[in-house]
Amino acid sequence: DLQADEVLLCVKPLYGMKQAGARFATKRDTTMTGPGLEFSSARAEPSLFIHKSASGEIDAISAPHVDDIPMAGEAKVVDALMAKLKEALPMTGGDEVTFHLKVDISRSKDGRRLEYSQTRYAMDIIKEAGM
Repeated sequence: DLQADEVLLCVKPLYGMKQAGARFATKRDTTMTGPGLEFSSARAEPSLFIHKSASGEIDAISAPHVDDIPMAGEAKVVDALMAKLKEALPMTGGDEVTFHLKVDISRSKDGRRLEYSQTRYAMDIIKEAGM
């Protein structure tokens, strides 16, 4: 039993350090804007990263959130950038994004458009509210 004047020393946190996410984000952002990848942050939204080709045209964008790093652009450009990113950061996956930040993402039947839906999120809210 713990007495009122006793203090416990936490030897190892059960769920990792609170700063782990922030440290990973810093490393991720530094890697993305550094040599080899050379993304730049959008002025209006610093969490949106833009990659430009040698001619100065935007050829890929990424909106990472913690350790999710979705990227859009021409397939060969995205594949090359993701390969470089995987060299610097521990990563798994690489599949097409289907869910990000509570938004379902799918391709249109013709494959030319991305379609976004928050139906699943709305249904979860309704279910949680008991409605």
